[in-house]
Formats: sequence, structure tokens, C-alpha cells
Amino acid sequence: PHIKGVIMDLNLRMAIDDTGTKDLIRSLFPDGAADSLINSVTFKYMELNAADNSTAITLDVHRLFDAAALDKFTSYIAALTGGKAVRYCPSFGPGIQAADAVTGMWKPFVDKFEGEKTWFEYIVPSSRDNTLILKCSNDLAMTRLSNNKTIMLIRKKINEFTGRDAEVVLEKNEDAPREKINLPVVTSIEMTSAKTIQSKILKEEEIKGEVIALENIVNPGKYTIEGRIFLGDEKDYFREMKSKDGGDSAIIFFYITDEKETMKLSCWIDRTDGLFEGIKNLKYARAYVEADYFPNETEITGRVKKLLAVAEPEVKDTAETKRVELHAHTQMSAMDALTNIEAYIKQAVKWGHPAVAITDHGVVHSYPEAYNIISDRKKPQPIKLILGMEGYFVEKNKKMDRENKEEEKDTQKPFHIIILVKNQTGLRNLYKLVSMSHLDYFYKKPRLPRELLKEHREGLIFGTACYIGELYQAFLENKSDEEALKIAEFYDYLEIQPDENNKFLVRNGKVGSIDDLHEINRKICAIGERAGKPVVATGDVHFLKPGDRIYRDILMSAQGYDEIGETTTADLSFKTTDAMLEEFKYLGEEKALEVVVKNTRMIADMIEANIRPVPSKLHTPSLENSDEEIRKATWDRAAEIYGMNLPDTVQERVDRELKAIIGNKYSVLYLIAKKMVEKSNQDGYIVGSRGSVGSSLVAYLCGISEVNPLGPHYICADCEHTEFINSDLVGIDMEDKECPICSKKMVKDGY
Repeated sequence: PHIKGVIMDLNLRMAIDDTGTKDLIRSLFPDGAADSLINSVTFKYMELNAADNSTAITLDVHRLFDAAALDKFTSYIAALTGGKAVRYCPSFGPGIQAADAVTGMWKPFVDKFEGEKTWFEYIVPSSRDNTLILKCSNDLAMTRLSNNKTIMLIRKKINEFTGRDAEVVLEKNEDAPREKINLPVVTSIEMTSAKTIQSKILKEEEIKGEVIALENIVNPGKYTIEGRIFLGDEKDYFREMKSKDGGDSAIIFFYITDEKETMKLSCWIDRTDGLFEGIKNLKYARAYVEADYFPNETEITGRVKKLLAVAEPEVKDTAETKRVELHAHTQMSAMDALTNIEAYIKQAVKWGHPAVAITDHGVVHSYPEAYNIISDRKKPQPIKLILGMEGYFVEKNKKMDRENKEEEKDTQKPFHIIILVKNQTGLRNLYKLVSMSHLDYFYKKPRLPRELLKEHREGLIFGTACYIGELYQAFLENKSDEEALKIAEFYDYLEIQPDENNKFLVRNGKVGSIDDLHEINRKICAIGERAGKPVVATGDVHFLKPGDRIYRDILMSAQGYDEIGETTTADLSFKTTDAMLEEFKYLGEEKALEVVVKNTRMIADMIEANIRPVPSKLHTPSLENSDEEIRKATWDRAAEIYGMNLPDTVQERVDRELKAIIGNKYSVLYLIAKKMVEKSNQDGYIVGSRGSVGSSLVAYLCGISEVNPLGPHYICADCEHTEFINSDLVGIDMEDKECPICSKKMVKDGY
């Protein structure tokens, strides 16, 4: 009796008799449980929506009310309309702030959300100073709601719900008991830190059958496979489809690799299936697939029947006492190595290695990044960083004359040498060696003459390096033990490496067999004992995992190497202590332990910890009188353009810039740039400036930049009269003008 309705499109909209409705509510709740609501709102309309089977109630809210009262009224309306969902469209009075309004009508507000709605079940809202404070009791919900995109969405919904704005703050509810999300989840996905709704494909069900290597799947059939999962395109990994019942479906496409071969996979699922979003977070899995040459595919592909998230196989170093890798190349060894510095260091830490070395070819570029990783304030790595380099060592001191184009080339055969930094003095000497090898002795490679190494040996440790080292080459050339002993005297330690590193010598006929490689290593060990030099086993690391070999093969192939492939190229991956002990077991258990563990740790112990490769403070270059030269050049040119009596605009700008430049010790950089530009111009080169240098008036006056950064202005070259104007034009685009003092045509300048 209190509702009057009209048909609007497919909806039924009804005006509500506010007084009659409130009387009815009082009769339904005689205990006064709904009085808080009755006394605070005016009911306006009710709309029944057939499309989403919901009821929407429009009401004016004059003051805040008890949320429990609204819950009781909502239950009554739902029962009255046959179980339809109840939504509210409130209009709030001027005295109610947005944050208070949302807190008071929290459940109706949350109903405005779709995908995020579930996470709000773990929120307790409150308000303070028009800030909506959301206290969250669930870690996963906290993560999902705390990103900027979601916070902006909440603020947008607040405005839509209340007609006004509020700030939003998400806090951890430390007082609340830990809750589990009441969604059906696939717990196996927890391995990849992603929980999702239930999936028909991705389940925590055992997938039986022997795991088949992907490279062995050449015929159609059903197979169990396992590997790393990745998407070809995270934004376009599915194709929209319609299921038989008209529901939204999709075919998703992804890939699985066992690091030797890769297969494209697909499966048809509902858009609501947990795998639709979960595939983005799935890292490693076992799959039961039907493999075939399907239409529109150029190779055998798999249709997924079952999918199980599993932990990726992990290589562990189980040795009681761990080794130290003293020979390793990072991505800074140009066109040769692929080892990511951070991954390398963290893998060594994970294996429990006490130290780790970096020995790139001829350069030290990786030092700053490596040092920053181990000394990170938030997550320091508990390991000693050994700074080093693999140099190109030559016998004779032959400087290169860069001016003489017809100079005879340096035909000396360079040997490899490992140089490790022992202390700060050694670091300084290594930096000198690197500079001289590139500036004075560079011929195809940055070369280091023996005399230069002797002069700068303090604080450095020399090792014999790989098969291109001087000592190993002596044995390949069948030199006598006495000659080898003499060579060894120059070094601080001798180096041997696994069969994998040198097996190509067997293949190309330099040695007869693997046993011959073992014999060379035995001879090196014997020379070490005679010379009193420790012998260490190193891996000559060029990539982190064995599966990364293929990427180095690509680098090698690009440089003209013919023998590329798993059976030809070496496994130069980072190896555990167990693996290295196994490699050198032919030396005997005691000797293997000595070269792999004892001696590598001994060398590491000789090296100071925490050698900082780059000073923590700014250290600018030094040129005598750079401050005065820049100051004089600036003022002289300013007077030349604007006269001795400078306009205030020019005077103030130059004063401010010179104070900053000289005060922060940048005058030497300006002077270097000034001299470089002058020299280039003298030699006939055109020099143009770009970027932020164009904003510096001092740079312009010193001739470094051709851009005058002052505002548009006119200058009279005869009487030095200057006029600055307020214009959006640059100087060159301004109208011509005669000087009001001497009638000469004025120069246009400024930007």
C-alpha cells in the first residue's frame, strides 16, 4: 500500500511512501532496532532491475545511522522481492563527510566493486578528518588492495557513492586474528605466491606418468611434461570464445620449456576459471598434454588436459666446507659471457660460499654494481666480494703510436692472466694497469706487458688463468718441466679447470684424449708443489646455469665460431663444491679437496674484505685555476655582449649560476667542456649542444652551448642598450626593431 509503480524500459521503478514505509518498519521491528535508520533517512524510490535481478533503493541521508539497522532493512527488502540483491543509491546531506558516509554504509559501498569485492571482506573501515582508514587483516588482501591503481579506484567509487571526495589510507590490522580467504583455491599455486579461484585444469592432483623430455616429443600422442612456464605476450595471451551454453570462454596460449626445448601449449577454459589469471603467476609446472600437429601450427604443440604447479628443481651445494670461485666472467666480458652479476652473487650466498670473484676480460665495469649488491643497506649479501680481472699479458713492452697509421702491428701472442685485488693499494694499481692497457698498449685487446705488471704488482695476486695462460700453453707446446717451473715463479697461484672447459683440445687434436687433459692438470699440481705455489680449481664461469649455454652459443656463432652445440661447446656454468670435487676426483680425494676447497679459501682469505671500488663521495677532476678561468671567461663574454653595465637580469643570473657551479666544484667540468668545444671548432668540426646544458647561461657565455637561455630580448651592438620583453616567441622569431637610443638595428636573442 505504500508503493506506487511505473514501467520504465525493462525495469519497474516505484515511488516509496516514506511515512507509510517507516510505519511498516516500526511494526516489523517493535524493539526499535531499526529506529536509527528511520530517523536518519527519507525513502524516495525503489527500482526492480530484471537484467541483473537486483533491487535499487534511492534515499536521502540526513545524518549517520547504525549499520545494523540498515542490515535489518536490507534483509526485509530482499525477502519482499523474492531474494533479489539489494543496492542503495544514497544522497548525503551537506553535514556528512565522504569518509564518514562510506564507513556508515560500508556494505552498500563495497557492493559497487566487482573483482576487488572479495578482498574487502578483510577490511574494518573507520574515518578520521575525512580520511577513510581501511584496516586489513589478511596479507594477500593487503597486497591486492595496496597498489596505487586500486587506491585510485576506491577514491573514484567514494566520489560516485557520496558525491564528494575523501583520502584513503590502507593499514595492517595487527589486532585482528589471522584469517584465511574463504575462496576455493589451488594450493599448489602457493609455490608461485599466487592464490586464485578454482580451476578445472590447474589442480592439486597428481599427474602420473614418466616425464618426457620435450626434445623427444616428435610424434602425436599424450605425454607428461614438466618445465618453466612463460607467456609469449602478457597482454595478448588468449582468444575470446563462446561456450556451448553461451558463456564467456577463451583459449589461452602459453609455453613450457625444460631449457633444452620449448613447446607451445593451449587450453580452452571459461573466463571465470582460475587459470585465466593464474597463468600469469605460474612459474613451473607439470602438465598432461595431447600433442599433435594441429591446424594453423607449424610444429607440434600441446593441448593441456591437466596442470599441476610444482617446485622448480633446485641445485644445492651439500659439501660441508664450501669452495670459492676465483675465475668468473659477467655480462661485462664483451661478447663472451652472460652471467648476471646479482644472480651470480645471490647464488653463491645461497650455496653458502664464503667469497666470490669477478674477473672480466680486460675491464672492471662490473665492480660498482657488484659492490652495491653486497653492501645494500636493506638487503646486504653476507659474502666477500673479490675484485679481479682476466688480463691480456704480453712479453714485450710495445707502445702503440696512434698517430702513425703505418705503424707495424703488435704480433705478440697475448696470454691470459688472472689479477685479483688484495687491498686498496692493489685496486689503485689495477686501475692504472687497465688505463695503460687501453691507452698505450691496445692492439685488438688491451695488452699488459710483463714489465708493467712487475711495476704495479703491489697489492695484487696473479694467477695462471685458463688454457690460454702462459703455463698451460707451455705444456701444450711440450716444454720441459724446468721451463714450466720458471714460468710458474712469476705467479702467486696456479690454476686448473674441469674437463668440460678444455675438451675442445681433444676434438681439434691438440691433445689425444681426456686422459691427456688430466695429465696436464697433474703436471700443474706437481709444478705447484715444487714451486711452493698453491694450485686452485676454477670454473671459468661464463653463465649461471647449464641451460644458459645456448645463449653463449649465439654469441660465439655471431663471431664466426663454427663448432656450436651441446656436444661441442663447454659447460662454463657456475658449479657447486660437490660438482667440482667430482670433476677432480682423478687427482685423489685429498688432492681434489685441496685444489677445490682448501686453496681457493686460502686465496680468498688473503684478500681484504669490503674493498670499495668507487669513492662514496664526489671526487671531481682537478685543473689548476679552473674556477678563475670559468669566472673570467663568463664575465668577459657577458661584457662583450651586454656592455660593462650589465642588465640586472643578466647580472643576477650569472651570479647565481657561478655560485652553484664553483661552489659545487663543477668549474673543472665546464672548463674541460669549453676546451673540447674550442679544439673541435679549431679542427673544423661542428659542435651542437643538447639537453639541460641549454639552460645554462654560463655554458652559453663560455662557448659550450650556442643557446642563450635568457628570455627573449633585444640587444644593440653599438650602444649596448638591452630590452627584455614578455613574449612566447624565441628571439629569432621576434619582429625587427631599431634601437630607441641610436636607431641601429637591434640583435634578437633569447628563448
